[in-house]
Amino acid sequence: MKIVLAGNQNSGKTTIFNYLTNELEKIGNWPGVTIKRKEGIIKNTNHTLIDLPGIYSLSPYSKEEELSTNFLIKKEYDLIINIIDINLLERSLFLTTELLELDKNIIILLTHTNDLTKKELLININQLEKKLNVKVITKEDIKKSINNSFNSIRNKKIKIFSKDIENLIMKISNNRYKSINEIKNNKLYSKLLIDKYQMEINELISFERYKYIESITSNIIIKKKKNILDKILLNKILGIPLFIIIMTLIYYFSIGIVGNYTNNINKNIINNINSKIINGIINGLGIIINFIPQLLSLFIFTEILNQTGYITRITYLLDGLFNKLGLSGKSIIPFILGTSCSVQGIMQTRIIENKSKRDRTILLTPFIPCTAKLPIIIIISNYFISKNYFIIVIYLYSILVVILSSLILKKIYITKEHTFIIELPMYQIPKLKHLLEETINKIKEFIKRTSSIILTSSLIIWLLLSFSTRLEYITNIENSILSYIGKKISFIFYPFLGTNNWKLSIAILQGIVAKEQIVSSLNIITNNNILNVFTPASSLSFLTFNLFSIPCINTIIAMKQELGSIKKLLLSMLFQFIIAFILSVVIYQVGNLLW
Repeated sequence: MKIVLAGNQNSGKTTIFNYLTNELEKIGNWPGVTIKRKEGIIKNTNHTLIDLPGIYSLSPYSKEEELSTNFLIKKEYDLIINIIDINLLERSLFLTTELLELDKNIIILLTHTNDLTKKELLININQLEKKLNVKVITKEDIKKSINNSFNSIRNKKIKIFSKDIENLIMKISNNRYKSINEIKNNKLYSKLLIDKYQMEINELISFERYKYIESITSNIIIKKKKNILDKILLNKILGIPLFIIIMTLIYYFSIGIVGNYTNNINKNIINNINSKIINGIINGLGIIINFIPQLLSLFIFTEILNQTGYITRITYLLDGLFNKLGLSGKSIIPFILGTSCSVQGIMQTRIIENKSKRDRTILLTPFIPCTAKLPIIIIISNYFISKNYFIIVIYLYSILVVILSSLILKKIYITKEHTFIIELPMYQIPKLKHLLEETINKIKEFIKRTSSIILTSSLIIWLLLSFSTRLEYITNIENSILSYIGKKISFIFYPFLGTNNWKLSIAILQGIVAKEQIVSSLNIITNNNILNVFTPASSLSFLTFNLFSIPCINTIIAMKQELGSIKKLLLSMLFQFIIAFILSVVIYQVGNLLW
């Protein structure tokens, strides 16, 4: 049997999916956690469970909503489990009335029922079942319901297309037709009619739905208490400064304080190995080990912000500011997730309804330093007085570049403004189990990805360093294949490096494959003397170029997938290259004046 989970964003679908299938899909207390369809097998059964991205109606506004709508309307399945957040009953029932019109088997599952006592909510479940003629259950009842025969759970088809709407269409047609069926049968005329008056018709349909929903909920008493935290966190004056302070403290603690206890680990790794390949691999992996405590701290804190519901609130608060930059308030979610991995951030842009704002966010997300860029940031920071403050300054610098780039993009092409709608979730205390699972999964993914990249790339670099263009084994790397390639492309980077150093050119080229590989490549090529190839000015310009230029291959693939166009992808990469090149040249010239 094929069962579909459908409901509003942030209603608890993925939690139910994990509960029934024993999977470890990401959950969060913010909308848009599920951005693609997920499938699993319900424990101890042969039933397939499908978790769809959250939707508010069967009229899609964003890419992931379109995915869900198309599946619900066009695909074959046996049952819909409609997930409804008990705190948002009336709003959630709008989708329910549309699902009932699909004439499919359906049951309603209420989530966040623990809030009934906390918020003094009184819900008459029996009355809800009677009104909708649908089985209504809670998480505790779902296993029992699954073990029963789903074929016995039927529902009636609710007809919301009322006489009022039929009369409107007849009036629009100037009484040319005697009945609504005649209009529907005249396909060409009907299409012109619908195109011209779709807004009026949709408004009336929505009005009728809400009238029906009010009749359902008239016997349901809902009392809500105002949350004091929102008065502080959503304050127009205090909200944004508080967010900046919170994020600064998180990065200072994670990369500064935690980093101070771990920055000597790499120095204790074996350094007396003569083999370039083994030395490069050992040092590369040592850097990864060195960063794990810092990443653990970062992942834990950001996940706490997600689960508490704070990220959604800052999204709402920043929308006015971001709108002036040509972005959406929801762009902050991809930016924050991008600090972990740009690919993850880019995938999350699907929650942005406005296509133009989504494309801009996709282009700008790689400008936020991800975990793959941390090694080069740490290495370059050794040139300066305080590593802790330097890293925080780099993140603030990246934010400034995002703002300036946004303003440039806004001037290049103008987009129509869309109404910003986002649901503010209930505040929740983070669940330790989910917190640990999500953090461990991220760390595993990071180690798996970076270690495989380092091993593969180190082997390739060693081969290219060990052989000449005539494929002869050599000991002088200046005569190697890698040296030959680096010297051929070094002129591109001369304006901001001040040298035709082929070693730096190769490292930049490696960064397009994977940013994690930049430090490891330099380790091998320079025989662990990375800082000797830089001046203070060139180190900052080199860092700037690698932060903002063309991202890694995996990010490029994700950009292509989300942009949906090779032309848009190439233009985005060209924009990234130009911004990085100009900034790097300016940094280098100013740096030469200062040092």
